[in-house]
Formats: sequence, structure tokens, C-alpha cells
Amino acid sequence: VHPILEARCFSCHGENKQKGGLRLDSLQATLTGGDSGPSAVPGKASKSLLVQAVKRIGDVQMPPKEPMPAEEIAVLEKWVASGMK
Repeated sequence: VHPILEARCFSCHGENKQKGGLRLDSLQATLTGGDSGPSAVPGKASKSLLVQAVKRIGDVQMPPKEPMPAEEIAVLEKWVASGMK
């Protein structure tokens, strides 16, 4: 999961920049979330903003310029669904 987040998310949601107040570079920061609230709900992928954003469901669609590959989305979704362990 970390390599996907690092490649796709950290430039806008990492140590140096936190668009929307969101950091994804640690588990605690991901659980805390940003301006929209927690970005993930362990065990509940469909209720997690992170999963909704990468699946491009709703107003927030990430990454903004082009969709994330389906394989990477599946990894993130499985991670959240399995409790983010």
C-alpha cells in the first residue's frame, strides 16, 4: 500500500504539502483524515473517502489528473476492507 500512496498521493498529501488538510504518509494521519473528516474507516471500504476518491465516486476524484489503475485501487480497497493492517 505504501508504494502506491507514495507514488500517487504524497506529493499533495504528504509531509511537505497537505491539500485539504489531508496527510496519507502514516496510518494515524490517514485515519485522522483532513478537512472532510477521516479518510478511511477500517473494515468498511465502501464508507471510506479514500476508496471513494480513487474509485472516482462523488465530488472528490483522486488522483485529479487521471484515474488510478484498477489494480492499485483493488489493493487500497482490500487494505481498508481488511482493517488497514
